[in-house]
Amino acid sequence: MMLSTILKILECWVSVETTSITRHRQTLAADALEFPGLRLLGHNLSSKAAFPMGMHTHPGAMEFVVVVKGSESYSVGGRLYGLSGGDVFVSFVDEPHGNGAVPQGIGEIIWFQIDPSPLDLFGLSADRAGYLSAKLLSLKEHTMKADTECLSLLKKSLAGFLRFDEASRRYASALFVSFLTRLLFLQRQGVSLDARVNRAVDYIKEHAASRLSLEELAQLSGMSLSGFKHRFREVTGKTPREFINHAKIGHAKKLLESGKSVTDTAMELGFNSSDYFAVVFRKFTAQTPTHYREGFTGKRPSR
Repeated sequence: MMLSTILKILECWVSVETTSITRHRQTLAADALEFPGLRLLGHNLSSKAAFPMGMHTHPGAMEFVVVVKGSESYSVGGRLYGLSGGDVFVSFVDEPHGNGAVPQGIGEIIWFQIDPSPLDLFGLSADRAGYLSAKLLSLKEHTMKADTECLSLLKKSLAGFLRFDEASRRYASALFVSFLTRLLFLQRQGVSLDARVNRAVDYIKEHAASRLSLEELAQLSGMSLSGFKHRFREVTGKTPREFINHAKIGHAKKLLESGKSVTDTAMELGFNSSDYFAVVFRKFTAQTPTHYREGFTGKRPSR
């Protein structure tokens, strides 16, 4: 290993998680999974933003974070990747990664760590294990795209592992291999957003400071309102209103950083009141707009 790589790893903390089951978060370590090569499988459901996770590594393992719904951001190699529903973030073996300065997002994620080195990877024959290992190690991009079938296979696999019985574990193992094989296959085929939804996404990003009507967005996309809402959530992992608010908060940060008051920022972005704006801002950033602005202006701001 190169000296520069070793120094980078030493600057990070090593993440080692154990099996833990709570209502909103479940992590299964290797001893619970009993599945060669799969070191960890986890699931987290969050209704509010959390403070960013610092740079860390998983020695000898790759990590995949699958955004089922909502949004997440991950930083690796000095680049920040913004993810939404159906997106997958990949960190390679021994590669430091974290959330950067962006709070952990609202939504649902499933993540897993893979050691691609075992000759019996996933309990497969030597040739199939070698094939999958080579495919994993040849990945170059840090982001991938999963379709609805991929997400369904992964969620069913997680549910099977969480039953903790032999029959369910075997079934879950087969589902996981199917999920991973399909995910890798889709990258070769190329998966993109629905073009109709993509038009709405681009419009929202370009007009985040405007009052955005769902009816107008549906019309822009060439769909009925109900069809637009359903398809938008299916593709992006967020409701249209959640996506709009996320875009508005991104714009709000720039206004607050420039010194604009909280009240003026709320009004400029079309929020009904500064109090409601503060609620939404805190939900997405884990801090109030007042404190966020104070960090850039160096003084206690006016409302």
